[in-house]
Amino acid sequence: MKTYKSKIDFGIILLFVISSAWPIYYCFSRKDGITASLLSLPVIFIFYLFYNTIYTVAKENLNIRFGFLVNNNIDIKTITQISETRSLVSSPAASIDRLEILHGKSGRILVSPKQKKDFIDSLLAINPDIVVKYRKKQ
Repeated sequence: MKTYKSKIDFGIILLFVISSAWPIYYCFSRKDGITASLLSLPVIFIFYLFYNTIYTVAKENLNIRFGFLVNNNIDIKTITQISETRSLVSSPAASIDRLEILHGKSGRILVSPKQKKDFIDSLLAINPDIVVKYRKKQ
């Protein structure tokens, strides 16, 4: 069994911090600690999700965990293609440096493992028929 943590983009973290910092600061400056605390909860929750996004390759299954919200199992033998992408579609990935995994008849999921090459190699070791498409370097 191999476990891969999600890559976390500094830019995404910065976006959440900047977009939430002003309202929280404003509430604290007006001595409204309760509202500031309530505004802080979604930010803390997002950080929890980012740091608890894990991809596990075990036997013939890929398990994708996104905190306690998502717990998907994909049969690796049904994976047909892996493509590098920078799609911003919502997914259990904390980075825009992502892999799109096509599986089954119409399944599609985006992931962002820190160690992309090792992750792909782990899947290929179980299913060598997976087509891997890399993005062209610019």
